[in-house]
Amino acid sequence: MYLPKKESLIFLLFFVLWNESFASELMTTASQIKRDKFSGQIYYTKEKNEINFQVGTNIFSGEKEGRKIVFKFDYGFKTTFYPWIKFGSNLQGYNLFFPSSTATVTNYYRSNYPGWLLGVGARLLLFPETIVNPAISFDFGYTYANTQVDDFYLGIYEFQGAILVSKKFDKVHPYGGFRVMLTESELKSKRNREKIKGRKDNFSLFFGLASSLFHREKVFFEFALGDEKTFSLGISSELN
Repeated sequence: MYLPKKESLIFLLFFVLWNESFASELMTTASQIKRDKFSGQIYYTKEKNEINFQVGTNIFSGEKEGRKIVFKFDYGFKTTFYPWIKFGSNLQGYNLFFPSSTATVTNYYRSNYPGWLLGVGARLLLFPETIVNPAISFDFGYTYANTQVDDFYLGIYEFQGAILVSKKFDKVHPYGGFRVMLTESELKSKRNREKIKGRKDNFSLFFGLASSLFHREKVFFEFALGDEKTFSLGISSELN
């Protein structure tokens, strides 16, 4: 695909940016959900990533940051099987900072479209919590997200699998685990509709805490370390 020099650089930067890291927050403990019970959640996430990319023979280090708000709904379909769906939007698109080849100027790019995301998945309870042992669950999901930058559309397709472990102590419910993300990126030109694709596999550790707020409500916070660094804060409530 032929692109002018400036567009080619932007094309490369954002393609590497999104291939480098994209992850979905868990924002749930590993514990059991009562059968036929719905719960809803709203949370805010701030993410920040350090990335490297190559233009010709030069390697640059950059930084990407973004914020988003997400709505998530869980359902206790079976005693050990809990499907979920989520949707949301980036609050300010995404920012990218990187030094010029002379290292005297910092270049700045920002997507001009906030974008949206949609995800579906489920959590499988492997071992329920007991007085002695913690709960262990497997969570898996598929998420699509998009945005725009200059004359390009960017789509992200991600499959994520995670192992969660949690143990409740009175009103406090800590949890943690690890996740693996398989991410495919597609970047398409608005002018000629040509596109390129790429794939990136990532791994991260996450830790979180749920705390009872009222009878049906809980406050969550979660952070992740690894290929992506995130911090999330939200509130959930039983809906029936």
